[in-house]
Amino acid sequence: MSSLTAPAPQRTESEDHDDAPLLWIHASRGMQFVDIAGLWTFRELLFYFAWRDVKVRYKQSILGILWILIQPVAQMFIFATIFGRIVGLPSEGVPYASFAFGGLAVWTYFASTVTKMSSSLDGNMHLITKVYFPRILLPVSVMLGTLVDFAIVLPIVLILGVLAQGRVLESWLVIPAAVALLLAVTFGVGIWLSALNARYRDVMLALPIVLQIGFYLTPVVFSSSIVARVVSDEWLPLLAFVNPMLGVVEVFRWAALGTNEPQLASVVMACLAALLLIATGGIFFARTERTVVDRI
Repeated sequence: MSSLTAPAPQRTESEDHDDAPLLWIHASRGMQFVDIAGLWTFRELLFYFAWRDVKVRYKQSILGILWILIQPVAQMFIFATIFGRIVGLPSEGVPYASFAFGGLAVWTYFASTVTKMSSSLDGNMHLITKVYFPRILLPVSVMLGTLVDFAIVLPIVLILGVLAQGRVLESWLVIPAAVALLLAVTFGVGIWLSALNARYRDVMLALPIVLQIGFYLTPVVFSSSIVARVVSDEWLPLLAFVNPMLGVVEVFRWAALGTNEPQLASVVMACLAALLLIATGGIFFARTERTVVDRI
C-alpha cells in the first residue's frame, strides 16, 4: 500500500525578505570623529578611488606621467633664474636650483592635494547620493593618488642632495618623519576644506588666493631666515603655528638636501598645528557628513 507525502510548502519571496537582517542607515548624533575604522573596512574601495584618480589624471595625455616632473622642474628654472641669478638669494650651502626644487616638491604636493581634496565631496555627488560608504574615503583617496606623484619626485630630490653634498646624508633618516608631518598637515587642511566646500562654494573661489599668499609666507624658494627678518624671530614660531607648512618645508629640505637645521620651535609648532587641524577637522567633517547629501 503506497503512502502519499505532501510536498513541502514553498517559501514565498516576501517571507525570505522577512528573515533577512535589516540594516538601518541614519545620521549619528552628538560630537563624533570621522570614521577612521571605515577606511580599513572599505580599503578596496579606497584604493580603487585612488587608482581611478591617478589614471584619469593622465589619461589621453601625450607625455603622461612626465607631467609630474614638468611642473616643479619648470618652476625651479624660473625661480633659479629670478631669485638665484638676478636677486642672488642665499640657498643655505647648496645650489639654488636644488634648494628651490626641494621646497617646490613639498609645496606642490600640499597645494595640489588640498585643492583636489576640497572638491572631493561635491565632485563625487553621483556616488554620494546613490550608495553608502564612509565619505572620508573620498578626500583620503585623493591624498593616496597624489602621493604617487610625490613618490616619483622624492628620489630626484635625494639625488640632488647627494650631488650637492657629495655623499649620502645622515639626515635622510629623518625623511620619514618629515613626510609624516607633511601628510598630517595635508590631511588636516584637506578635510577642513572638503567639509567647508560642501557647505560654502566660496571656498573654491578663495582657495587659489589663499594658496598664493601661503606660497610666499612659506620658505619654498627662499630661506626661513628671510621670513624671520620680516616677522622677527620672536614671531616666527607663531607664524609656523598659523602656517605649519613653514616647518614642514624647512625640516624636509634639511633632511633631504642637508641645508641649515630648522628651528626646533618652528617644527614643534607645526606638529601642534597638524594635531589641532586633524582633531578639529575630523569633528567638523563628521558633522558635515551627516547632511552632506542634502547640501550638495
